[in-house]
Amino acid sequence: MLRFDGKRRTKIEEIIRSMLREFNINDQFTLPHIRASMTLLFDRITEQYHEDCDAELAAMHNEYRESVRKALDYINQNYTEKIYLRDISKIAHMSPNRFELIFKHIIGMTFTEYLVYLRVLKARDLLMKSDKTLYDICRSCGFQSEVYFCRVFKEKTGRRPSAYRSRNLKGRITCQIT
Repeated sequence: MLRFDGKRRTKIEEIIRSMLREFNINDQFTLPHIRASMTLLFDRITEQYHEDCDAELAAMHNEYRESVRKALDYINQNYTEKIYLRDISKIAHMSPNRFELIFKHIIGMTFTEYLVYLRVLKARDLLMKSDKTLYDICRSCGFQSEVYFCRVFKEKTGRRPSAYRSRNLKGRITCQIT
């Protein structure tokens, strides 16, 4: 787990606040500002990662980076479908147990946690940018049950999908996926 203290933490907080301010302004300068800020944010996080990362984890990351990247590419392109650990581990050329261990070390969450996170992230975007029904959003993000979708969405964002949509339609950013 990365820990940010002192100047680096302050700088990261400033970058995030700046991006949120710019996002709320939403004019022709917003996208370039957010892109530049994301680059700075990524740089600060990467610096901390390299400082905190022990040699074993760094070696593991380097050895398996390509396999995990292939798995992530597949997950990101197919999150709307049923995806099983055994299928992803084949893409990564690992046993399911080994893949789960490596994936968690590199990404910081299990394959299933990441898949749910990605689906909620995509659902959040659809709730803010479309008029689709909850059922349609649920299905288009890979959830098989609207009840499960609503429960998981609330767990991750702190709001029911309908409440999230109505709150964010008023132009406010209030939820954060954990």
